[in-house]
Amino acid sequence: MTILLGLVFMTIGVVCGGIVTWLLGNRQQRKLIERLKDLLLDRQHVSLSEEFFLARLLVTKVRKAHFSPDVIFAVSPGGGMIAEWLSRVGLGDSSNPIPVRSVHVHIERSRGGVVAEKAVVKEDLKALTAGLRSDSRVLLVNDISRGGLTLQAVHDFLTQFFPPDNVAAATLFCHTDAHTKPKFYAAMTEKVIRFEWKHSPMS
Repeated sequence: MTILLGLVFMTIGVVCGGIVTWLLGNRQQRKLIERLKDLLLDRQHVSLSEEFFLARLLVTKVRKAHFSPDVIFAVSPGGGMIAEWLSRVGLGDSSNPIPVRSVHVHIERSRGGVVAEKAVVKEDLKALTAGLRSDSRVLLVNDISRGGLTLQAVHDFLTQFFPPDNVAAATLFCHTDAHTKPKFYAAMTEKVIRFEWKHSPMS
């Protein structure tokens, strides 16, 4: 009887210790994530590994909203890599990836080449949506919403086929001054963000 009680108390102790360890670890992980997020908000140049970290934060927000996309549209080039990762790892998996389609946008600028006048989607809507149901849930992905011009143009383009309520935009960064803010974003920033892979010597 004494041995049995000893085993029971030992088991309870192990279970309680495990729960406390998990709670402390979970709390420390959340603090670490917040510190990393704060660190990224102070950055202007974002590395590839930091992009993947932000993509994981983005996944958390999408899942928390219980939004499960049937298809992902990636604004090329910034959203391409992120969309593929979300498709095969973040929201889907390698054995059953979420379909990804790329959308190309042309920015028409003023003569000075500084102020953007409008964004034009250079795609054929029928070809881009071929094989998709019109009631599909759509995740529109880009790396950043600076002014929101591109996101708005693609959203308006896609909602000619999909119901507006079914199309949700997601970005890693959203600028505080952006006119069009995505439904999901990993971080809000006031800085001019540059992604290192876009400005590398090989690009």
